[in-house]
Amino acid sequence: MRKERNIAYILGLKYGLKDDQVRELVKVIKENKFERVRLINSVIEFLRKSGVKMSEDVGNYVEDLVSRYYSKLT
Repeated sequence: MRKERNIAYILGLKYGLKDDQVRELVKVIKENKFERVRLINSVIEFLRKSGVKMSEDVGNYVEDLVSRYYSKLT
């Protein structure tokens, strides 16, 4: 649970998500944490729906962050 929150809070701070959006993002991470690629895609899709302007940098940042924490999530 703690690692999911850490990822969500880091992304929330970087991309200006509101508290309720961060809580929703924690749920998305929990639901998809068992498949790395699915987790990355789900987080990127959530950010897109939340109004974050998408670019290659966003995708790369999410991928790096998830890769860093992934072994600790499962």
